[in-house]
Amino acid sequence: MRSAFRAAGVKFNFSVTRHRIIVKTLQAEDAASALSKVFGVVSVSPALTLPADSSSWGPLAAEFAKSSMKPNFSFAVRAHRLHKKGPNTPQIERTVGSAIQVATGARVNLTAPDVVFYLEVYSDAAYLFTEKRGGVGGLPYGTQGKVACLLSDSDDVLAAWALMRRGCVVCFVHPGSWESAEQLLGLILPWFPSKPQVYVFSGEIPAEAGVDWLSGEQFKAGLLSGLARRRKISAVAAGYGLRHLTYLPVIRGGIQSPVLTPLLGADEETLRRWSAYLGFSGGQCKSAPLTPQHGVKEPFDAAHLADLLTLA
Repeated sequence: MRSAFRAAGVKFNFSVTRHRIIVKTLQAEDAASALSKVFGVVSVSPALTLPADSSSWGPLAAEFAKSSMKPNFSFAVRAHRLHKKGPNTPQIERTVGSAIQVATGARVNLTAPDVVFYLEVYSDAAYLFTEKRGGVGGLPYGTQGKVACLLSDSDDVLAAWALMRRGCVVCFVHPGSWESAEQLLGLILPWFPSKPQVYVFSGEIPAEAGVDWLSGEQFKAGLLSGLARRRKISAVAAGYGLRHLTYLPVIRGGIQSPVLTPLLGADEETLRRWSAYLGFSGGQCKSAPLTPQHGVKEPFDAAHLADLLTLA
């Protein structure tokens, strides 16, 4: 969270309660946008801070409502007390709702309102908001192990993002130069709290890797395996999906580490939806061959390939 705010230039301080992380800032929109890309954050709600004195909530909510309500909109008030002293929940909702109705002339609709005013009450303050913006969810980045992820197309980018969402720390292996890796890295870089490690292949691609599509994937698997063994990384990953299922045993054959394939259960529509969420077009980048593939009989020398990987 701190990294996201630093990158966005947001000045803030925060406190943690049992239910919420409360961020105080004068840059609410920038903060909300930054938080929506923090793994582990389920929702973000820009809110108006109210004093602890409940007698002020009605007038302040009425002023807030004037800028939140459109003509002919209905509304409801939903209060949630985490501090049990003072007026009870129905009393708060009636008092605040009455003030909003008098100020705006809007009608109350408790079943299907156009706008819901949420009021969360704590011991030292209350917070009034109308929005619950979706966050990325998942687990906080860095709470799980390290994974070396292939970076050869946008399917690999999606696989890396899916693993980051599960809390994994991701580094990348690119079977080419830094210049060709940089464009792919740009697709996922905004989601990283700090610059990720990227290893690029600085040697000459073996002729055997060009026999067919499968031999090329075996070469990439050798790069992943070599780095994982050299750097003692827990697992490796790539953006293989259902269309590659037939070939996965061969591709995995030379890899001693666990191989994660988070896109294996995703259909093309899901891939397109995830791609759109990340802001790029995807789907069928790592296309499977239409004719039978045999690859190379022996796995590539992972230790030798690791010697040819350079940290960019």
